[in-house]
Amino acid sequence: MEKNKNLEQVLKYLPKTTITYHQKQSSAMNIPYILKVKNYKKLYLNEQEIGTLTQEEQLILLNSNNSDPTYTPSTTLAGIFKAREIMKRSENSTDAIKKCNSVLIDLNKASFQKRSSIANVISQKRVHANLLEYYLKIEEKMKEYEISQQSFFAPLRNLKNKILEKITKKPYTAPPCTQDELDRGRKEWEKFREEQKASDSISNEKLLKRYKYNSNYSNGEPFSFLYNSPELSALDEEYTTTNIALQILDGSAYKKAENALNRNPHQYIKKVKALGKQTKKER
Repeated sequence: MEKNKNLEQVLKYLPKTTITYHQKQSSAMNIPYILKVKNYKKLYLNEQEIGTLTQEEQLILLNSNNSDPTYTPSTTLAGIFKAREIMKRSENSTDAIKKCNSVLIDLNKASFQKRSSIANVISQKRVHANLLEYYLKIEEKMKEYEISQQSFFAPLRNLKNKILEKITKKPYTAPPCTQDELDRGRKEWEKFREEQKASDSISNEKLLKRYKYNSNYSNGEPFSFLYNSPELSALDEEYTTTNIALQILDGSAYKKAENALNRNPHQYIKKVKALGKQTKKER
């Protein structure tokens, strides 16, 4: 009984605001939709009113204002909508939970396949980047070698190295690479610069860094930026919102919200009032 009283008290101070969710386009959903809920009550799909949130849904939505980046009011709104849609197509709660789990498995598979595909591309690009970096290094070593051969002490040093070669049976005077290898490296870099449409003002070193990090600065693992794929982002978001739908269907989302309320009703109501004042300022 006390729990219902607490809920009634909270629902008196529902913030006057609009929460919006824009679904991301993906191969699975090429016609994205927009959801809105006004004042934690009226629910809209693409600007058309489709119903009113229940008290349980209102509390779940209120409880989404926390530090968890995947459990935001926007994603929770999508979870509420998905839970409703799955329930409509199900015989009962057990069937709805089963269907929701099935969707999660499919999304997880699709996300895994997409990540694997990106990982294969990254592997190929790393091999290419390593080859380009190797050619840069031998070019630099060759320049150092040529400079050293032009110095005043080069003949004396070369004579000493020839003596060492005879004693140790190891080469000391040979260039760091063959001319053939040097030519192959230059051709590879010419081809790469052409593919990248690089201007003459950018050095090979800087171009390679941009290729590896999509930036002028080294940041994280080479080519990790490729995981910032719109398709992968959409799949991850679908998984997040569907997982919230599952928690709504199995009752754990409401239980979590109810526990948060009953842990300290006075502070919870104070927090909801503050949220209401904040949304008034934002408007």
